[in-house]
Amino acid sequence: MTLKNFHRPIFVILLVIYLLILSGNSIIFTLIYAHPHLHIPMYYFVAILAVLEVFYTTVTMPKMLADLQKSTPSISLHGCLLQIYFFHSLGITEACLLTVMAYDRYLAICTLLKYSTTMTTKLCFQLVLGCCACGFTCPLPEVILTSQLPFCGPSRIKHMFCDFPPLRYHFSGKI
Repeated sequence: MTLKNFHRPIFVILLVIYLLILSGNSIIFTLIYAHPHLHIPMYYFVAILAVLEVFYTTVTMPKMLADLQKSTPSISLHGCLLQIYFFHSLGITEACLLTVMAYDRYLAICTLLKYSTTMTTKLCFQLVLGCCACGFTCPLPEVILTSQLPFCGPSRIKHMFCDFPPLRYHFSGKI
């Protein structure tokens, strides 16, 4: 018995999970945007985290759902490198944002009287921009260097999700 017998149930389960992720994070963002009393740094960070989570899952899930409908899932080499870049970029950005959120809570707890003057909206957005800058520049060298490697075989990789291990099997090793 192979996994191909379960493509339809897996597709339905993943589609439901993806729709729940999209709707849940959209509700979080909309609620924070709609209620002015939630316009404080902590909720700004939560709203941005919700948006990042939508992008993070959208990098892989639609392709995975489409491939579950095919008999042989595959992704082009360039598509694979793009998926790796955005998957890693958004993951690093989320990790940085979670660190910033921890710092925000630290300031709120330990410097309660100075918190509102320290964590301004301007600083909040500067920290978010720093997270995005870090997240989108850190994976660049590895993806650029990987794209310059000599690959052998077809320019399509037989995987639903692309990361560095599937690329290893297409690398010829001739440098």
